[in-house]
Amino acid sequence: MIKKILSQANKLHDFDYAGKRVFVRVDFNCPMEEGKVADATRIESTLPTLRFILEKGGKLLIASHLGRPDGFDPEFSLAPVAEKLGELLKEKVRVMPYQLDGENPRQWKEASEKIMMMENIRFYAGETKGDEALARFLSQTADIYINDAFGASHRKHLSVYHLPKLFAEKGIGLLIEKEIKAFCRVLKDPEKPFVVIMGGSKVSDKIKVLENLLEVADQFLIGGAMAYTLLRACGTDVGRSLVEEDRLEIAKRIIDEAGRLGKDFILPCDHCLVKTVDRPEEKIYSSHIETGYMGVDIGPETIRRFSEKIRKARTIVWNGPMGIFEMGAFASGTTKVAEEVARSGAYTVVGGGDSVRALRSLGVGEEIGHMSTGGGASLKLLEGNGLPGINVLLDSP
Repeated sequence: MIKKILSQANKLHDFDYAGKRVFVRVDFNCPMEEGKVADATRIESTLPTLRFILEKGGKLLIASHLGRPDGFDPEFSLAPVAEKLGELLKEKVRVMPYQLDGENPRQWKEASEKIMMMENIRFYAGETKGDEALARFLSQTADIYINDAFGASHRKHLSVYHLPKLFAEKGIGLLIEKEIKAFCRVLKDPEKPFVVIMGGSKVSDKIKVLENLLEVADQFLIGGAMAYTLLRACGTDVGRSLVEEDRLEIAKRIIDEAGRLGKDFILPCDHCLVKTVDRPEEKIYSSHIETGYMGVDIGPETIRRFSEKIRKARTIVWNGPMGIFEMGAFASGTTKVAEEVARSGAYTVVGGGDSVRALRSLGVGEEIGHMSTGGGASLKLLEGNGLPGINVLLDSP
C-alpha cells in the first residue's frame, strides 16, 4: 500500500493552481500557552506546501483542528494560529466565521483574500460524524483539495476522509509526501541490521505494528510499560507494574513468532523501580521486581544491551519512551536511547511525541533521518495498510 500511495496519489506539482482556491487540510494542533502558539513546528512543517500553491497563483482555504472542543469554545479558536501563520508567511490570514448558516460557499471560493482559514474544524459536530451537508458545503468552497495533515490522516473524519471524495482534483502535500517516502524506505528497502525500538504504555496500541515489522526488522528493543505485559506473558513476575491482562495471550504469540523467525526480541533485564511514582527519591535498580514495586524505566544493564544493538544498526524505527519520560527521575533510559540513536549513523525514523521531544531536548534532531509529525498516524502506517485519509485520495472521484 505504501508504494502504491507514492506511485498513484497526485502530488502537489500535478495541478494548475492559477486563479483557483485550494482547500488544504493541515495539522495545526499546536501546543498553546496563554492564548499563543507555544511551538510552531507543525505550522512550519506545512509552509513549503502553502508557499508552493501561493507561488503558482493559487489561493488558500486552510482547515485544521485544535484540541478536542465539544462544540464552539473560544479557548480552542484558531485565531492565534492564523496570526502565527501570517507572521511566518508575511501575509494576512483571514479567519472565516464559525457559523456557516447564511454563508455562500462560492463566495468563499471567489473571495479576493489569498489566504483564508476556517475556524477550528472540530467546532462542527459533523467533522467527527461525517455530516454530508457539511461536506457538500466545504466541497463548494474550493477547486482543488490537498491533504497535508499527516497527523490527522489515520482518522476517518470528514475533512480528511469524506470531503476529498467530492473533489475531482485532489492530492497530497509536500509534508505527507515526505512522510510517506521516509516510511517507505524503512518498510520496503531497509538497510540491515534493522532495529525497532518500541516503548510507551500499551502493547495493545502496537500489536499490529510488531506483527508487521517482524517480517522486515532484525531486532526489537522493547521498553516502557508495554514491556511488562510482554514480560508477564513470558511468566516473569512484574510486581505492580502496568500490565494489560487481556493482551497476555497476544503478547505471548508475538514473542513466540519472533523466536520462530529467528528475530532478536529483547525485553528489559533490569529496571528502575518505585513503590509509588510520587516518591522518585526512593527509586531502586534491580533485575528482580519485588512485591509492591513497579517498573518506571529501563535499568543500566538494559541500557547497555540496547546501546550495543543501536550502535550496530543501519536502519532504526523508534516509537515510544523507555519509561515515564515526563518525570526527570525516570527519563534516563529514554535519554540514553535518544543519545545512542542520534550518534548511530543509521537511517532513523522517529514517531511519537515523547521520542521526538527527547531528541529535541538533547539538540540532536539534525542527526535524525526523519522525525514524524504524527505519532498515531505513524503507528498506523507501520501496520502496513496505509492511512484512511491518504488511501481515499487514490480513489476515482
